[in-house]
Amino acid sequence: MGTDELLALIQEHHSEGLAHLRASLWSPSGRDGPDRGPDWRRPSMGPVRSVEDRSLSVTLDARVSSYSWFASDPSLTGDLYTVSMRTDHRLLGQRTALGHSEADAWALAVLGSQNARMIYWSVAVVGLVTTLCHHLYVDPAGQTARLPRGSSLAERSARISDSLD
Repeated sequence: MGTDELLALIQEHHSEGLAHLRASLWSPSGRDGPDRGPDWRRPSMGPVRSVEDRSLSVTLDARVSSYSWFASDPSLTGDLYTVSMRTDHRLLGQRTALGHSEADAWALAVLGSQNARMIYWSVAVVGLVTTLCHHLYVDPAGQTARLPRGSSLAERSARISDSLD
């Protein structure tokens, strides 16, 4: 199944959860960083069943961070919206990989399909655990944009639109 078909299924099956996640992520209370309050909770969704493989459960975590704080470079401006995906095999009880088309579809469902050319993906590996991350950079004027050239995140990430079918 292609990314567009998977996106339609995700939006059909998970519209309420997606609406809540997007509202949390795009609101001021969704911000991550050193100034968040003690009651702050990262916007999340799941676990929910994969639309492509019913034996997989997907958990989405989202955050918005000051790009300078995320990149540890005070000269960088703007915000970085990140959606992290963890996939577990429901029958085997272990972490597993989600297909790229479905992962891209989940990212588009959360970050907006209109931003497809601006969304980047990368893989975070901690020990033996792998988490797929999708990033959207929003410049200081509030416009989505490509990651700033020369940033380490841009160098170790790929644009989602380069892999769309």
